[in-house]
Amino acid sequence: MVISFASVFLNILRFFFCYQRDEKKPCQICGNNANDDFIMTCFKCRVTREHIYCAKVLFKAVPDMWLCEECRTSRGVIFINHDEASASNQQSDSESAK
Repeated sequence: MVISFASVFLNILRFFFCYQRDEKKPCQICGNNANDDFIMTCFKCRVTREHIYCAKVLFKAVPDMWLCEECRTSRGVIFINHDEASASNQQSDSESAK
């Protein structure tokens, strides 16, 4: 197997180009890149980034799945209130037992 200098050089360039593109983007609320461990990225669009302390809803930690306001309000996203869902399930269970 022959490896040319050009192919090695191109692979190195690709690595650095990809590395620079993956730089962390700042919080879209405050514009700061500090405390990157506290920045959450929208699970759906993968574009919106906000610190947990800059978001409209404050979080104690970065959630595994978070949707930005635009993705939350777009069509196709359904929110389920677990309290209401369990109450309606209990009501339908009691009606079916009659």
